[in-house]
Amino acid sequence: MTGQHTKPIKILQLNANCSNPVCHAILNATVNSVDIILLTEPWFGSIGNDQHSPVALSGWNPVLPFQLVPEDLVPRTMAYYRRREDFHITLRSDLVSDADIQVLQVDQPPHPPTIIVNVYNQWAEDNNNSWSVDRLRNIAFPENLPVVVSGDFNMHHPLWAIDEPQPDARMEAFVEWLMDRHMTMCNDKGSPTFLSHCGRATSVLDLTFANNAAHAANSVLEWRVAPELAHGSDHYPLTWTMDYGAVALENVTAQRFRWRGLKDDVPKKWKATYESEVGHRAWAFRGLYDESPFAQTLDIATQELHNAMQATMEAHVPKRKDSIHARPWWTLELTQAYDYLHDLRRSAQIFLNVVEEEATDTLALIKRTRNRLKWLTKAAKRKWTSDELEKAVPDDIWAFTKWPKGIRHYPSPPIDPGQGLPAAVSHEDKCNALRNMLFQPPPTHPCRPYGTHTCSP
Repeated sequence: MTGQHTKPIKILQLNANCSNPVCHAILNATVNSVDIILLTEPWFGSIGNDQHSPVALSGWNPVLPFQLVPEDLVPRTMAYYRRREDFHITLRSDLVSDADIQVLQVDQPPHPPTIIVNVYNQWAEDNNNSWSVDRLRNIAFPENLPVVVSGDFNMHHPLWAIDEPQPDARMEAFVEWLMDRHMTMCNDKGSPTFLSHCGRATSVLDLTFANNAAHAANSVLEWRVAPELAHGSDHYPLTWTMDYGAVALENVTAQRFRWRGLKDDVPKKWKATYESEVGHRAWAFRGLYDESPFAQTLDIATQELHNAMQATMEAHVPKRKDSIHARPWWTLELTQAYDYLHDLRRSAQIFLNVVEEEATDTLALIKRTRNRLKWLTKAAKRKWTSDELEKAVPDDIWAFTKWPKGIRHYPSPPIDPGQGLPAAVSHEDKCNALRNMLFQPPPTHPCRPYGTHTCSP
């Protein structure tokens, strides 16, 4: 036992307006309070060295809808998640590979997997008659699993909006698809999720739907619209919690160690400890010298070798922990400025609802505040960069060369094991698929053991 338990998983969904400052703001503001962020219209652009990529922040792991994004395509959905030892994320690219639809599987053993679908409803770039919801209806989601569909649907329908006209055929087909799959809406009818930057219009565009299995499994607890977390976007975030209950964790495989910055004498100590640990386990390796060791003997030796390495690592190498802090350049002034922008936009909306007139002065102040936020973000980045370069020592110079390289790490997709078997999604299934493919048992030799000089028929 590790002494650790599964914990609730907090999720946030937001349309980021393709804005770099909005993406930075939401990642910095929620680094200690949210575990998964689903973005529609994320910022995706040049990060130097002729590379295009999303915003990166220590502690957050980006997940794009493709493993390799084509040069002429900009993804309109993506996700970020924080590494935790009690759950992991898999991009279900075996179900769909689409710039506007992202299907994620959240695994938190021993609980059942949960499917989360991130949707930006828009026409396809190569076909104006094919909208995201049309393609969504053709996805074969796994049966009997919790499924949560959330995103910016860019559609109006009497099911979620007030005083809407008769919906068109596409909207009706989508609602009928939801009903056929027993998916219910989490939004309160008429509760706005969009406030234009000028504060003149509100609408219900961002929606969340969940099937019966998701509700039964507590996959969408504490769902709400969170305007205070918009951070400059004209959409309001949607937040909810997956809470399957606390269960003790066993055999945590996500343990990682921090090799950087070790003292010069650590390798020598590591080697001595490893030799000692292997010596204590010599009994597990004696059977390997037999002429034909049993498979069980190999398994025991492998496990004890792993245990020896694990014990040695824990003795000399500190465990790596993901950052739980905002970006080094993020300042209190930026946080206060985004909070001030939220208050201004909220005031403009209230004034419009009560007086039925636009708050001209407030709208002008909103525009100036948004421009100031962009300047503050650039200035904070520039100041931090200059300070880092000024206090650098010679050993730091080589680390600076990595800044423009745009290194990103993405989770591995499902693996096709072949032979008509279902895709390997979990970490264990992926390991088994690779092992079965790369380390197949040797063929049976047709001859008798050495020394008999006769062969079997």
